[in-house]
Amino acid sequence: QLALRGLPFEANVDEICSWLSGLGVDATPANVTLCRTKRRYNGRATVHMGTHLQAMAAAESLHLSKFGHRYVEAYFRAIELRTHSSVEDRHFGAWD
Repeated sequence: QLALRGLPFEANVDEICSWLSGLGVDATPANVTLCRTKRRYNGRATVHMGTHLQAMAAAESLHLSKFGHRYVEAYFRAIELRTHSSVEDRHFGAWD
């Protein structure tokens, strides 16, 4: 997965996909998940990529790219298969 932080709060999935494709990353609205805190978008998103290599390459090329007036941080985030989700996963704790 590709994790993004620092997106404008008002950015929607279509705008994020357009921004990603402009930077050479193939993303569709079905692959982008906006994250929320207390029902409000928090400037974070997860992009489900085809392979780990694609996600790592995208993170490297996107890190600190500008989206409007904001710099966006991009990280590769490995997916662990679990039988239950932890509180940390639900709250996007990998950023801490």
